[in-house]
Amino acid sequence: SSAPLKLHTHYVNTHAYFEKITQVAESASSGCSNAVHQTLLDISGALRVNDDQEPNYVDLSSRLGICADTMPSHIQSSVVFQQELVMNIANRFAKCNMEYYPPGPETSLVAACNIFQDSTMSAEGKIASYLMAPNGDESQCFDLSSFVRSRPHSTLSADNHEEIGRGLSQDIWDLQICDLLTNPATVTDASMFPVQEYSDEWLDQHCHSRSDSASHIQDLMHDIGVDDLAQLSTTRMLVVNGMNDGWSMASQLETQVDLRVVNIPSGAHHSELSQTGPFENDTLDMQGAYTQIARHLLDLVRVAMAERSV
Repeated sequence: SSAPLKLHTHYVNTHAYFEKITQVAESASSGCSNAVHQTLLDISGALRVNDDQEPNYVDLSSRLGICADTMPSHIQSSVVFQQELVMNIANRFAKCNMEYYPPGPETSLVAACNIFQDSTMSAEGKIASYLMAPNGDESQCFDLSSFVRSRPHSTLSADNHEEIGRGLSQDIWDLQICDLLTNPATVTDASMFPVQEYSDEWLDQHCHSRSDSASHIQDLMHDIGVDDLAQLSTTRMLVVNGMNDGWSMASQLETQVDLRVVNIPSGAHHSELSQTGPFENDTLDMQGAYTQIARHLLDLVRVAMAERSV
């Protein structure tokens, strides 16, 4: 389910993920992508540096609703602050994208878009509202340090330019990406987020500082053979894709021999695994997907049982 096989094998452009996030956000709320892009450009402009003066990013952070004593120690300049802020916002949108099922106005993705499309708020006010949105009334400011991993040399951005979870789960995923499961997701000007530079050299430097080892970006795909699905020795695979999911742009979308595919146009990340439906509130294509999945699984079981009886 939602397996980005072609991203692990580096068969798709690394910028396709955040471009998909942008496309789905725009389809969810017309004008969202431009509103987000302009807001982040305005904030980046306020943080622009030159050779003579370094803007006080700490002062700006307080106006963005960030708690005064929670600035991570690795942020020592406006440049780094801007990069980390953008990645935090981009990955919050990515989380909303994964939750975008069933599609509609009551989703967290549309709620996020509504904040950035509110013409009554300044750019700073929009960022502050967006950062504080998950907290409700429990706190008066946003704890930026809560997104920093526990291991040395931690950053808000992970090895694939994502922020994944908190606490121990952060460290496990961060280390796993450095070791084997490299799936870089870069940000280009085709997405609604300001460009973030990424390269294999950056990844090696980051991984070395985090775990004292270089990345092994090709190892896993060769070990399990996903770099050549046509010759994959593993058989009887079923791949299910929610087509609104950012990861769908890197998944297997076509059926092959011994590899069956179900694509759900309205689906998001693991939408078909989140319940034991179909239910009345499921979209028609999701209801049809449950039927397809059940039929494929039964067929695979029958084939396996027939082979065992020979």
